[in-house]
Amino acid sequence: MGVNWAAGLMRWQPHMSKEGRPYPLHHLHPVRTLFTLEASGKYAKRTLELYFGFSLHTFTHKAMADDDPADNYSDDRETRAFDYGRYQLSFKLPGIARGLGSRTCYFARSAGGLVNYVTIELENDTRYAAFFNLKKWQERGPNAVLIVFESAYALDTGKSNPGHGSVSVKALLGHTIRGTRPKPPP
Repeated sequence: MGVNWAAGLMRWQPHMSKEGRPYPLHHLHPVRTLFTLEASGKYAKRTLELYFGFSLHTFTHKAMADDDPADNYSDDRETRAFDYGRYQLSFKLPGIARGLGSRTCYFARSAGGLVNYVTIELENDTRYAAFFNLKKWQERGPNAVLIVFESAYALDTGKSNPGHGSVSVKALLGHTIRGTRPKPPP
């Protein structure tokens, strides 16, 4: 009998359009990968287990009055509207997650003012922003880090990038494993 390493992370059910067309979401099931933090100065080499989860906000948007109620999609906290554009872009997220160690990331602020991080995928004229948080996942062991993509969407053409001050994922992981936080720019 195997162990369900993803216990506690969402496995999204497919969305069914009012026409009966299924929109599977298995590509947003949890992902696990290993990542090596090389030795540096006062810290020894360490192999980390990275656990990735993807929130409801990566494929839905805030429900508006003109949204079709048939497109409502809920988790245990809220109901939002299934977003067909975000859904199409969400297929990029597992690759972004697996390649996060080599991507440029930036400090960002959530709507509530909390610090999170963003990486931006550029393709043609589209800037796809993927916002994430990380924390040490004590229940999985001393080298486990949980990374949750909280939201992801295409940025409006005239909108500036949502992040400021670049930070490497290696730095973020080092801070997370040590229980510290990097200082965001003012």
